[in-house]
Amino acid sequence: MLVIPAVDLRGGACVRLYQGRFEAEVYRGDPLSAAGRWAAEGARRLHVVDLDGAREGRPRNVAVLAEMAAAYPVEIQFGGGLRRLEDLARASAAGARRLILGTAAVRDPELVRAAVKLYGEAVLVSLDVRDGYVRTCGWEEGSRVKAVTLAQELTALGVQGFIYTDTSRDGTLGGPDLDGACAVAQAAGRPVLVAGGFGGLKDVEKAAAREGEGIAGIILGRALYTGAIALPAALKICER
Repeated sequence: MLVIPAVDLRGGACVRLYQGRFEAEVYRGDPLSAAGRWAAEGARRLHVVDLDGAREGRPRNVAVLAEMAAAYPVEIQFGGGLRRLEDLARASAAGARRLILGTAAVRDPELVRAAVKLYGEAVLVSLDVRDGYVRTCGWEEGSRVKAVTLAQELTALGVQGFIYTDTSRDGTLGGPDLDGACAVAQAAGRPVLVAGGFGGLKDVEKAAAREGEGIAGIILGRALYTGAIALPAALKICER
């Protein structure tokens, strides 16, 4: 099972937000330093999200992505504002090896179809959920689309993997929504990376125990930055 540190970008900095709220920033630091630390501690992949891009509708921190990709030998999955094919091409050219669609997956199925045709299994869809329904535009807008339903529809378009985040738990350290993530994995028949709420190694152990239900990896954010979870310890649990 993969353990993937998150590096969220805002105004060129690495930040952490509470429940994804832009006015609730709880950490700010240097993204290259963060990426270097996680790479040195054993991460094989980084989860890099352009928060400005997610909010504005097109990527704003691609230059930072390119610096990370050039500096460290880790795979980067990148999202935030990827709503046009040219945006995906820019991110790919900058070094992203996996491309994350979010808002576009809800609003533009033809873009999803075209992206899958061009990039195949490198395309991931992020299901950012509150009360079972998908949120969009940097989590600031709701929808009437259920996560499980959308996952099934996107699988039919060729999507091979998903990221599941309960936005109400993100940054809280209160535990992830493993039941919701497993429900998506079972409904879609595709692997799911789960994010949001990891607060300690017990949460990591609980996620690892459900690998057989479709959880292919975990994404860790605030817990790493506060020291609540040590990356080497999490890797040890998930690589047993």
